[in-house]
Amino acid sequence: MEAIASGDTTALRHALAGGADANARHGFGLPLVEAARGGRIDLIQMLLTAGADPWLPDGHGNLPVAVAGQAGHTDAAMALGNAMRTDAEAGGWSLWLEQMLTVAARVHPAWARGLMAAGARPGAAALAAAIEHRDIDLIHAFLEEGAPVAEPHDGTPPLVRAVLAGQTDIVAVLLAAGADVHQRDAAGRTPLSLVLDGHVPDEGSPDTFARILHLLREHDA
Repeated sequence: MEAIASGDTTALRHALAGGADANARHGFGLPLVEAARGGRIDLIQMLLTAGADPWLPDGHGNLPVAVAGQAGHTDAAMALGNAMRTDAEAGGWSLWLEQMLTVAARVHPAWARGLMAAGARPGAAALAAAIEHRDIDLIHAFLEEGAPVAEPHDGTPPLVRAVLAGQTDIVAVLLAAGADVHQRDAAGRTPLSLVLDGHVPDEGSPDTFARILHLLREHDA
């Protein structure tokens, strides 16, 4: 892990040649996940060649491809996705598509649409990624393909995520799709309570707070 953290390809090569396990866990960490976090394609390829499993999550449940995508390392995410695809062709194709769709929602919306055309179906993680990146067109597309408007990702429901981002248009889209203004996140907060407690950022519009509050109250049954 030290060689990966420092980006020392020579040290990593020697360690792997000496029998180091490419899938060895170090606490919650995993070599391939850490290489993905840094976007180091050279380290990723070395680990994959040495037998690193691209489907193996770290101790926090993060797959390498998702970590690379979240960090904005598109080339690394593609390399990991290709490695996963090799395995997926022998089984697990739908899981590969779902994982890649989540990554694509973060870094390449056009790619996400292509994956849906290939059969990928958006889950809670993909919808969360689209909300975080404020891509309302992709959110519409995900919802039309059955993305779960009430399913939390990392403890945060889609509507709570949109409220925290101060995205009035996305809040409106989620409410129209059936999002519940009273659904709580892992901390027990509801979309309404977040607004009333002042947890709505000012995104350049002085009436963001009032507009989101109005939308939520309209759907408060």
